[in-house]
Amino acid sequence: MPSAAFTSLVELCRISRAPRVAGTDLILELTASSHAVALLGAVEADRWNYTVKLGGVETTKTFDRLAEGAEAELIVHGMTRAQQVVANNVGTLLRFNQGAFLGSPPAEFYLINENHASWEAAKHDDVLAYERALKVVDWVRRLADVMKEKAGTAAGEAVILATRKLNLPLVYDVGALSHVAPLEDIEGIDADVFSEHHHDARIDIAKRVLVRFFDSVPEADRFAGVLRRLSEVRQAFLADFDVYASEFNFDKAREDFERKKLDFQVKINAASTDVMNKLIAIPVGQGLLASQMKPEIGMELVNASLLFASVIFAVVAVAVLVTQINTLLLIRAEWRIEKELLNERASPTFGRLKDMIGKLEHRLNFNIWCVPIALGLLLAASTAMTFVVANKLTGTVAPPVPATAKPAGAVTP
Repeated sequence: MPSAAFTSLVELCRISRAPRVAGTDLILELTASSHAVALLGAVEADRWNYTVKLGGVETTKTFDRLAEGAEAELIVHGMTRAQQVVANNVGTLLRFNQGAFLGSPPAEFYLINENHASWEAAKHDDVLAYERALKVVDWVRRLADVMKEKAGTAAGEAVILATRKLNLPLVYDVGALSHVAPLEDIEGIDADVFSEHHHDARIDIAKRVLVRFFDSVPEADRFAGVLRRLSEVRQAFLADFDVYASEFNFDKAREDFERKKLDFQVKINAASTDVMNKLIAIPVGQGLLASQMKPEIGMELVNASLLFASVIFAVVAVAVLVTQINTLLLIRAEWRIEKELLNERASPTFGRLKDMIGKLEHRLNFNIWCVPIALGLLLAASTAMTFVVANKLTGTVAPPVPATAKPAGAVTP
């Protein structure tokens, strides 16, 4: 809340005919009244000194001793307080005490021409522009890598370190206020740059945009350029951030995809290696069974048993092949779900990864169809071989006749 003394001083300005600040004095042309006396008493209580002039001549009379309705010139001295400022207009406020209020306003102030007190809602265009300029100053300060003192402005100088070093003195005048960006762009770029999502990248991009826009502008004109072109700066920032986000999302999606691709490759390799290790042994076993078949008459049952064992091997192999195909079909179904999710969430990224996706699908289809077909043909050949061997050998040779003993002295004819 404003102090009672400064509020009374502002009210005196408003009832004065031609209030103005000249140097360190506030000059008021007043009509003596009880209301004016009460206001001046509140001002005196806060140790503001004043002089009274009647007809342009200084008098020793105090204002409260003047006759009701008398015309007087009241000169309030010492308009140099840092936090209670009366200024003719926004321009003089900006120049006050070598730019003391370019970065932040005084605690209490009154602008005579704009008839605006700091505790009231701003209505005048220059005051509204000044409030927006202060927001831009705060935004640049938060963005800066270093803040240092600068002659001519208490707001200082922002140092931006990006692709190059950019010195940005926070200096502007009332002329620059007529071109300050709209409030929605100031609040928008503040929210855009200081969002937590990709926070560091956003700040770096904003710095690069400022360097690109104002590196070739004279230092004294840079901040006025920021005030004027902040809408353009925001659009450039959003465009650069979109490029960054697109590349980031692609890299992240590619990393996620490659990790999932590796998982699927491990699953495919595990399924294929397991079935091949099991099935390669079966044709070898069938070959061993065929080698044990005998051509002698009377070995039919043994050969039939060996042939039956070969058929059992073949049935087991078929079951293993079917299991492998079902496992790979499940893996392919999981893969297609992942592919559809990627397409829905990031269609451009899906398009850029299409070749990689296609290669994994070809590998899946190869393991689902080509490998089982090749193993099936090998199994069919080994099984057929046992049937052929069994058919050709069984019962084709008479069993060997045991030799008979000869009587002593017998002569072989």
